Amino acid sequence: MREILSIVCVSMLLLSAFASHALARDQFAGKWKVEVLPDEDARRAGERKFDDTLLFEGGFFSSAVFKKRGFDRVQFEEDVRRGPIASFKAAAESEKQGAAHWSGTVTADQIKGELVWTKADGTELRYSFQGSRAQE
Repeated sequence: MREILSIVCVSMLLLSAFASHALARDQFAGKWKVEVLPDEDARRAGERKFDDTLLFEGGFFSSAVFKKRGFDRVQFEEDVRRGPIASFKAAAESEKQGAAHWSGTVTADQIKGELVWTKADGTELRYSFQGSRAQE
């Protein structure tokens, strides 16, 4: 009887661990509506704020605005070890537009982070973004 109880306890702990990890991974899934704000240097370079839709789907990340600029969806890195707060990093490249590096955190239905866009000519533009999960 003691062995059965031990097996049940261990099984419950393992299921709990896998379930919480799966729930954390789901924190990103879906569309996120964000407002992207250029920093002071980017504003001086003529950049303006813009609205964007970020998509996390099947282990891939994409930005609607940057997709129009030639950036394909890319796999993203995630860190879900902090429970309800998860972080991500994604790096996309375009032959004509340079490289875009996104990083941020998700808490419940809120997202915020930074974007660094290094244009093909080497100009580096920095932005912050924040928003919420899109209602579908």
